[in-house]
Amino acid sequence: VSIIIPTYNREHLIGETLDSVLGQTYANWECIVVDDGSNDNTEEIINSYSEKDKRFKFYHRPTTGKKGASACRNYGLQKAKGELIQFLDSDDFLAKNKLEEQLKIYKSGTLSLITCKWGGFDESSNLSIRFKYKYHTYRNFKKGENLLSSFGSYNEFFPLHVYLIPKILIDKSGVWNESLTNNDDAEFFARIILNASKIIFSSEASVYYRY
Repeated sequence: VSIIIPTYNREHLIGETLDSVLGQTYANWECIVVDDGSNDNTEEIINSYSEKDKRFKFYHRPTTGKKGASACRNYGLQKAKGELIQFLDSDDFLAKNKLEEQLKIYKSGTLSLITCKWGGFDESSNLSIRFKYKYHTYRNFKKGENLLSSFGSYNEFFPLHVYLIPKILIDKSGVWNESLTNNDDAEFFARIILNASKIIFSSEASVYYRY
């Protein structure tokens, strides 16, 4: 699994995010952090992790490319070696069993998109305060368009780190649109969802989204 994290001036938050990666019960991952030109101590913090664990890899976004999270994610995809891609923002968390539980239901070589539970939080000391324990979209879908329809019908959505994505599904759907400055994640995942062979929900895995 290649975990791709774009970051910009997150010295006060990214350590907690990297700790959630380091705590994964599934160990065969690489974590690619792409910096978008930070001018704080973000680089020093990330380097402290990569010095202790070679699975953490730090890159600067090429200055010849566009600025923004989408460009950083695309650069991360160029560096990724994993069969599966996990996108993660630099202020959010993965539950410790997230990758392990989703991998239990993934079949290698397929275009299946794996989802899971999620919740929002304001303080990392209380991750359960806004957790979505009941959600209409917590289920399998035979077609991606049915997942999008469920989002619309029930006014629901999934943050990007819910998804575990086969790299071949991204190859088929296309990379992030770097010209978008808003809702780039919705546009990207609409393509991913529509090109997925099916949507498989993991009831045991979860992620946390910082409000």
